Amino acid sequence: MASPSDSSHHRGEFRSRPHQTRAPSVASAPYIPNLEALILPEGNVGDEATALLQDLIHTHPRDDTLIGDEPTMPEGEEERERAATAKLPWWKRPSPYWLMVAVPFTASSMGMTMAPRVEIYTVLACAIHRPEYAKHLKLSKDMGLPYEEYAHDVSPVLPLPPLALGTPVDLDVSPALNDTLYFEEPAAPGGLDKCASDPQVQATVASLTLMLTVVQGILACLTTGWWGALSDRRGRKLVMGLSVVGLLYNDLNFLGVALFASKIPGGYWLLLVGPVVEGIMGGMTSGVAAMHAYVSDTTEPAARSRTFSLFLGLLFIGIAAGPTLGALIIRASGSVLSVFFVASAMHFLYAFVVWVVLPESRGARLMRASKVLHAAELAGLKAARHGGRAQGLLVRAKAAFAFLSPLLLLLPRRVPGGARRRAGRDWSLTLVAAAYGLVQAIMGAMSYKFQYALAKFAWTSEDIGYYLTLIGVTRAAYLMLVLPLTIKLFGPKSAAPIALAAHTPNTDTPDGTNTPDEAAQPQPKATPAKPHSAQFDLNLTRFATFIDLVSYVLMGLADSALPFTAFTLLGSMGTGFAPGIQAVALALYARRGETETGKLFGALSVVNALCAQIIGPALFGFTYIRTVAIFPATIFMLSGLLCGLAFCLLLCVNLSKHAVHAPDDAEESVGLLREETLVGDDEQEGAAQTQIQSSRLTVNENLVDA
Repeated sequence: MASPSDSSHHRGEFRSRPHQTRAPSVASAPYIPNLEALILPEGNVGDEATALLQDLIHTHPRDDTLIGDEPTMPEGEEERERAATAKLPWWKRPSPYWLMVAVPFTASSMGMTMAPRVEIYTVLACAIHRPEYAKHLKLSKDMGLPYEEYAHDVSPVLPLPPLALGTPVDLDVSPALNDTLYFEEPAAPGGLDKCASDPQVQATVASLTLMLTVVQGILACLTTGWWGALSDRRGRKLVMGLSVVGLLYNDLNFLGVALFASKIPGGYWLLLVGPVVEGIMGGMTSGVAAMHAYVSDTTEPAARSRTFSLFLGLLFIGIAAGPTLGALIIRASGSVLSVFFVASAMHFLYAFVVWVVLPESRGARLMRASKVLHAAELAGLKAARHGGRAQGLLVRAKAAFAFLSPLLLLLPRRVPGGARRRAGRDWSLTLVAAAYGLVQAIMGAMSYKFQYALAKFAWTSEDIGYYLTLIGVTRAAYLMLVLPLTIKLFGPKSAAPIALAAHTPNTDTPDGTNTPDEAAQPQPKATPAKPHSAQFDLNLTRFATFIDLVSYVLMGLADSALPFTAFTLLGSMGTGFAPGIQAVALALYARRGETETGKLFGALSVVNALCAQIIGPALFGFTYIRTVAIFPATIFMLSGLLCGLAFCLLLCVNLSKHAVHAPDDAEESVGLLREETLVGDDEQEGAAQTQIQSSRLTVNENLVDA
């Protein structure tokens, strides 16, 4: 465990969590957002990812051990397994650097295809609904769609007989011209603006994008947890490999439809098959989660923070450089489809690394332990099903919607009455979660904003590529430089570091009291919390939300590309929303007397998945379909409206200490929890659980026996 000074020094601007050593699992890996969130204007980067990015510049030593629900391995067994791994040849030894070599390329492959994908959708829809526009596009020729050359007079020059002076001549060459001329008046290179600005084409593209996004989002939400648990039982390599298989299938399906849409049944609607297969295979979400777990498995606790910082930095570089790299490939090749071939080649290379080169990081003993726990869970479900038909149906229904169960943590809790207050319910954490969901839903507007830029400003995929890279660089600079400086200048100053540790009674003694040796040990003492640090986080979050509101409204009112880009860059100041709101949620959660912060982040992850991958795309998709012919900028006004609602909810959040209350259940808990907020000095009282589930004890005993 790192010394208190080290921990405080590192987290002077960020919260720290109570730690205990254990074998890492999927759930334990530091939260890193969806890759698109790193560069998109509406993407939110959480406080964990923000801290990791800042570690790239401000390096501080610390010991990052993790908390989780997985049974711990006996210390001697863990050391022996590490020693056995160290004796393996280097090519068989699991290491985070195996993945770090491939991370920038896989991330850039996603970045380079974001904008061209929308352009391909536009041409496919235009070929059906506005063939008179699409048939003159060079991209139509590349995609095997009906195409006609744009040419001036190509008729042969016919010799005329000599005429006497003064002889009237009637030269009617219109038939020849009609047979040889095709007229096209593009306002942008390739004439894409005619298709992109057509309301019917835009509505069709929005409908297609809506279906693709929502289908994949729903399947990913339903399967990610299952794939994560499978990686505990069968290894990280299997889950990463299967996720990339789904990704490759989606790539090949996309290329097949793009090249042969006019010859296959169903046309562009066959694109839906790819996201369905990828979603069932876990998609990018499960693959990235398994990658995080692999890095956590193969990294010593003391180096884990630095390793994840490097990992996230490589992700950021790849996803930010991807759009520009794609733009350069399009310019060099002259074809939008070229970026998809390059991206597929990168995915094939990554699949080769995962299936052939990458050593497994999950130890055999831990996989057996996870299998024992899984078997116990299945036995419990089987016993419940035998309790009767009605009970069996209830168990199945609960299992089907188990992924929503973390949301119960965010419901309002009862607050006991006091001398100056009435009993009631504390809604603050619920309001914070609702505000978080409203802002996360704006992620669903991504594809429709690309459509808007294509139509409004006659942008191409190349232009959007440069635009996205500029946003990514600006957001990175804000997160790593401007935000820490703002907190340092205007935030509350750090208090002297203290050591706080949760202490539980010794259950080995008959009465549960401490042994004399334990009683003689000095116990940590709580110090008064630094006032208003959580309040500073809340104010920072409100400011970021207001900046987002202004930015989106101005983007919708912009009538040219330059102010549109400038207002987008202004929205980079709203990047501090996610770190701030998660810090506020932690402060409110700790004041409830809760200590399992992993559950809180799990609940927020569910909110993120539902709003960003399902609700948001559906909301913005239907809005754009209905308003594209009237006022396409409605999606920006809707984004501003959601930010305004979130801002109002944050104004209602109460951080008063009078809101402190115990959990609804009657858990017996002792100890203290030190939970720093985004600015790092708000010590909160908490509790440490004093009982371990019998299944965990059984697994640990099995590990010792093995």
